[in-house]
Amino acid sequence: MKETEDDLDFHYKREERLEKAPPIVKNWYDGSFPTPPKGFFESFVHTKLSRMLLITLGIIFACCVVTIVFFNQNKKASLSGVPITLSAFSFEDTVYVSIKASEISEIAYKKISDNKNENEIHILIKYYGEEESLISEQTIIGFYSGKEAFYRTTTTNYDIIKVEIELTGLQSNVKLFSEVQQK
Repeated sequence: MKETEDDLDFHYKREERLEKAPPIVKNWYDGSFPTPPKGFFESFVHTKLSRMLLITLGIIFACCVVTIVFFNQNKKASLSGVPITLSAFSFEDTVYVSIKASEISEIAYKKISDNKNENEIHILIKYYGEEESLISEQTIIGFYSGKEAFYRTTTTNYDIIKVEIELTGLQSNVKLFSEVQQK
């Protein structure tokens, strides 16, 4: 036998149900339950826990900014206005060193180039092991023409943990350091 809506009787007494309900449900129905905040920022400072969460996120963000800004400075420098970046990593027994000279404007390049199409850059690479002991040195001569350029080299030694380069050219010189990342 199939029941229809007319056959069903539903007895509902709201007052009886609310008498047995917990206080949070009673507060919700009588309107005294706190309303959620309306704005985006107000939701972050609405409760004590959300304020603590906002402060924690702010501290983490500040630590990240400080780390990025202040602790990567020894891998980046400027050689007569040309941004230079150093990276070094180790894979198996080989250490790979990459030096990137970024592109600069034609006007800036003409100021430092002495009317040459390409300028020589001398790169002295020093490889260090434990306790800052010098393991080996290598010299590279590269050319810079105002466009982005990469100067790369490799060496085979498992004990290298730090790389120092000294760039000379474009009427100035600069030193950069990088820890060798293990890959």
